[in-house]
Amino acid sequence: MDDDLKMEALSETHHIKNMVTLEDRIDIERKGVQSTQGVLYVRFICFGNGTLHALYDRSDGFYRRQLLITVKDKDPNREDDPYLVEKLCAEKEGIFLWRLKG
Repeated sequence: MDDDLKMEALSETHHIKNMVTLEDRIDIERKGVQSTQGVLYVRFICFGNGTLHALYDRSDGFYRRQLLITVKDKDPNREDDPYLVEKLCAEKEGIFLWRLKG
């Protein structure tokens, strides 16, 4: 998880492509510990003020592996509710049933 992406274009994209679509064993290494082979079952969540760009990769492969979620600007007249989390937790069963119903 990265909460503050740099806005420069990536010079290499093969690491991201491999991690997102890899279905084979990969070498996993921790500092000071012997590396092991394992399969990654992860998703990457990145937050930033822009999108990932590739410096040299012009293929569609890098960009189709990204799911971009954009949001509207905050309404200047909106008042935030500091107790929204508590209100939603009180309604969590109803929210779950609403989601389940579809």
